[in-house]
Amino acid sequence: MPEPDVNLQEMENLMAGQPAKTNSGEQPKLSHPLNRERWKTHGNFKDNAKLSQALKKIGHEAPGWGKMTDVMREVYDQEMMKWSRILSGRSDYREHWEDIGGYNNLQLEDMR
Repeated sequence: MPEPDVNLQEMENLMAGQPAKTNSGEQPKLSHPLNRERWKTHGNFKDNAKLSQALKKIGHEAPGWGKMTDVMREVYDQEMMKWSRILSGRSDYREHWEDIGGYNNLQLEDMR
């Protein structure tokens, strides 16, 4: 799997709400209505993808990654995807936060 193409400065820029260097931050020409709707809440997909991959990479390289179960790892990956949407899209979109809580609940249920 190729390394995510994000440096730390670019990650800081994305988290500060600045678009990725390769994107203008303007809505791209999206032909599918669902993609146009998601852009409003999730932000630019390329920004989202870069940030999501960079956040996942941090966890995957952490010392504790190998000690985690598959469920824990998937919860982490799904949450990082949601965090990338929060950071590159609308942070006040309630569904993002509900989903993060849902992933945490799935992990807690798996621990029972």
